[in-house]
Amino acid sequence: MQTRRRANNSRDWLRPLSLRGAKFEGKVRLPIWLEPPVHAECLSFGDGAALDERVTLLATNSSAQIVIGARCYVNRSTMLDASERI
Repeated sequence: MQTRRRANNSRDWLRPLSLRGAKFEGKVRLPIWLEPPVHAECLSFGDGAALDERVTLLATNSSAQIVIGARCYVNRSTMLDASERI
């Protein structure tokens, strides 16, 4: 079971998620507290995308896709659960 991890700023999340396969196109703002997704390779963020605190991103399998487009903001306590594509 994974637990939420605190980062000093959103840049602290970019490298670990990139190494696990997440795609970032430009500047992205991630929350300081984030629950690391199991299938990080399923995540894609456009330039200027931003997640608020307590956002949960779930991909039920490794072929699912969660795409947060450019200049898209995901509000606090939102859950995105993808079995195919969001």
